[in-house]
Amino acid sequence: MCKLKNVHLVKEEYDTPSQSDNEAFIGFTQVATPKKKCNKWHVNIKINGINDEGNIDTGAEVNVVPHKIYKKRYSHIKLSASDRILTGADATKRLRVVGQFRGTIQNKKVLISETFYVVIGVPHIPLSFDTCERLKLIKRIESVSTVPNASPDPIAKYPSLFNGLGKTKEPYRIKLVKDAIPYSLNVPRRVPLPLKPALRMELDKMVKSGVIREVNSPTPWCAPIVIASKPNNKIRVCVDLTKLNQFVEREKYPMPAIDYTLGLLEGAKVFTQLDANSGFWQIPLTPDCQLLTTFITPFGRFCFQRLPFGISSAPEVFQRTKLSF
Repeated sequence: MCKLKNVHLVKEEYDTPSQSDNEAFIGFTQVATPKKKCNKWHVNIKINGINDEGNIDTGAEVNVVPHKIYKKRYSHIKLSASDRILTGADATKRLRVVGQFRGTIQNKKVLISETFYVVIGVPHIPLSFDTCERLKLIKRIESVSTVPNASPDPIAKYPSLFNGLGKTKEPYRIKLVKDAIPYSLNVPRRVPLPLKPALRMELDKMVKSGVIREVNSPTPWCAPIVIASKPNNKIRVCVDLTKLNQFVEREKYPMPAIDYTLGLLEGAKVFTQLDANSGFWQIPLTPDCQLLTTFITPFGRFCFQRLPFGISSAPEVFQRTKLSF
């Protein structure tokens, strides 16, 4: 314990800068000399009739003229004491203001009167938000409407391409090897009771879109279903075709490698991403092979009329079909 009698309490004060009425923000904190033009937001202006170049700076609260430019072009204009404190991005650091002057600024046919602050270390002439607005360099847009001569909306121009499920011209026939042994499941896998309504709804949707159809006759092949959850809280009905895939003849069509495909993109600047809507389901199956995909559910048996996701040859068939479009 300190035995000193006179103990002085030290009060900690945190310097939290607050902008007062006589302070203004400028986005420069250090001396910089640009080798090129300020940027693509520069604009040709006239200050007191002298041609110059300003920078549209919507974050600046006042107009600034670098001290070097002032000595070179505007030294004949008398400066008065600055009535404001200018700060940069670091609000604790004040900029070196030499003085201020009142002058005219012109952009094309718009001529206004503004105050300019001469500052040491600023690389170019930033124009404040208010000045840019008065010079009609910027404008606040409340809403965006369709441009009369703009390209037509592809969805509105080709509605048939964005509705329903597409269908390719050439159907696919599932081929089995010789001596294939059929596999048939007589009892459906159990489905959690809370998922039954969603399963019923999804099966009805698939029947309505022509992806599957009901089967009421005996079939040598019958597979179980697998329910997978989607990110949108819906379900995807998958079929476990493991037994069938043991006897499916593969197409052996060359599949693209990711590293090779990425190498082909060298030098590209514009990229387009195309996501086929249920791509496999756009390829129809021939009628003679549809019963091979029969599956059993708590609501009866169905078979695919379109290429199912679970067939081992599906990626190769889709790749071959996609390149033939």
